Amino acid sequence: YIQSQLQVIKVILGENDYIKDNTLQVKAIISSEINECNEILLTELITSNLLDNLDFKELGAVLSLFGDSKIINKNNFDNSIDNSGTKLSEQYKFKTIIEHVTKTAIKWNNLETMHFLDMNYNWEINKEAMNATYEWLDGSDFNTISRKYNIYEGNLIKDFLKIFNLAASLRTISEHINNPQLSITSSQIMDIITRDEVSIESLYIN
Repeated sequence: YIQSQLQVIKVILGENDYIKDNTLQVKAIISSEINECNEILLTELITSNLLDNLDFKELGAVLSLFGDSKIINKNNFDNSIDNSGTKLSEQYKFKTIIEHVTKTAIKWNNLETMHFLDMNYNWEINKEAMNATYEWLDGSDFNTISRKYNIYEGNLIKDFLKIFNLAASLRTISEHINNPQLSITSSQIMDIITRDEVSIESLYIN
């Protein structure tokens, strides 16, 4: 059973440019560097070039799609308004990215179902911390952001640390795909996102 599942997976990866003639392709190398989220979704996003023209705050907001922070009491609170009164998830550049990731998730989830694969992959994304992440990278106060967007502090810290790790992966990946700009924006995220309340130690306090 396991061998048959592996063979099916190998065929799917071959059809989607991860493997060719038993040789790992660029997508496979990229995905091997990703540990903090669904590596297929992020790999397909990276190779789509949709991240190329984002600044570090925008890139951080996109990486928050792979986080877990949720709005508390969502029916009575709208967390989606930034300082300009606009949902990031409704701005064109972010909508395009979200649509791409969503279509990718549907495609690969359908492949799993069609071939009866039991991979237990998470194909969901989370838009609820995009604005909070952007404002944190823009220099806003942590407690103010947590209250404004009604998100538990501990969850937000965990997600920011996950974004730090994802940015570190992107920086390594940028060397494989010869994308110096992605390396720069990823490094900027890493330099700024861990400050004040956001640290490994703060997880134990929260």
